[in-house]
Amino acid sequence: MTIAPYSLLNNTAVTGSVYKNNIDNNSVAAQRIVGRFAPHAQTSPNMTIMLDAGSLFDGTTLTEKTAQSTGTITAPASHPRIDRVVIDNVTGVASVVTGTEAVSPTPPAIPSGKSPVAQILLQTSTTSITNAIITDERNFAALSPGGFGAQGSISSASTCDLGSILSRNVMITGTTTITSFGSSAALTSPIYLIEFTAALTLTHSSNLLCPGLANIVTAAGDTAIVEYLGSGAWRIRTYQRVSGKPLVSSTPTYQYLTSGTTYTRPAGVTSILVEMVGGGGGGGGYGGSRYDGGNGGATNFDTIYAVGGGGGGGFSSTAYPGPGGTGGSGSADKRRAGQAGSFIAADSTTGGNSEMGFGAAGTVTGGAASSAAANSGGGGGGGASGSGSINSSGSGAGGEYARKLISSPASTYTFNIGYGGSAGGGTNPGGSGGSGYIEVTEYY
Repeated sequence: MTIAPYSLLNNTAVTGSVYKNNIDNNSVAAQRIVGRFAPHAQTSPNMTIMLDAGSLFDGTTLTEKTAQSTGTITAPASHPRIDRVVIDNVTGVASVVTGTEAVSPTPPAIPSGKSPVAQILLQTSTTSITNAIITDERNFAALSPGGFGAQGSISSASTCDLGSILSRNVMITGTTTITSFGSSAALTSPIYLIEFTAALTLTHSSNLLCPGLANIVTAAGDTAIVEYLGSGAWRIRTYQRVSGKPLVSSTPTYQYLTSGTTYTRPAGVTSILVEMVGGGGGGGGYGGSRYDGGNGGATNFDTIYAVGGGGGGGFSSTAYPGPGGTGGSGSADKRRAGQAGSFIAADSTTGGNSEMGFGAAGTVTGGAASSAAANSGGGGGGGASGSGSINSSGSGAGGEYARKLISSPASTYTFNIGYGGSAGGGTNPGGSGGSGYIEVTEYY
């Protein structure tokens, strides 16, 4: 390209010929900037438009694009229409985005990865495109190497190459684990804004340095600022969870499971401690016949089970207390049998305790025994006549306790809360056992 010096114009300080030359020189000097992808009609107008030459720089590579024409544009059939001419932010190639016909048309949206150049107002009678119907709307802010630009989109992949799109404001879609952000980014503009649309894993390594030196499990709406360090290495400078919870925290959170069937792990949790008890057994009842209490139901979290406590025996010639829950299946780190129920002649028979709750009191002078509290895993009290003879019933037992520390937990687990054993009937009925319970401690 021909070059010339640029000078301030001053028609009172220079002669006519010098002033004219200065105008010519200024036009030459400004051409590369002012004429960059400038839109205009063809020398002999037709149904295409011309874009002058222009350049693109992504911080590493300078791309020179020669003057180009658009493809043929067709006139609308029934109502006016506004078409939009855009260029690709990487290649500089022009394309036309066709608008929608309407009595009062509006321009179509600018596609992701494109920059606007011109609008063309077309009538049904248009047979050639002149400058009178072209509106220059060049805006190349997204091409500035120091800016973040409009948000672009890229699919997650093992190598999710951020440098492959010009915008440094990136939405990452999909759920594929990411181990690298690629090596095509420019060190002159190394900072990227990132938003995630789904849960995926960012794998910590020397090429992807994560805060806390640990993998990150993303959630939809999480955002991050990352920096390219060169040679394929990246550092996550900041990470913000949409939940507002810290990425790395020494303070655990808790979930108390008393009903439902599905546990969902919060984003960022690296391990969970699961503690549970089975349901407590029901207390036996008194009333001349034998009214046994029901056994408590088992509580489980995934494949780990805690057995419910046994129900107390109703009064007969001899009564018996419920046996403590024990013998659950699954790979628990610790188990403890529930406390057995009790039996004392003509006296209160208190239900057995669980590791996470107390059993209920029985009755002494007649009337119904107490039921254990919900989600305690405690046994129900046994009924008694209070006559001073061996005519009381056994109380229910506490449910089994089980504990498991799970590292790298799954996103969801199924669980079930064991039911409390039913109360034995009769004149002086026993108490119901308390239902089971699960407590999950979540570590980040």
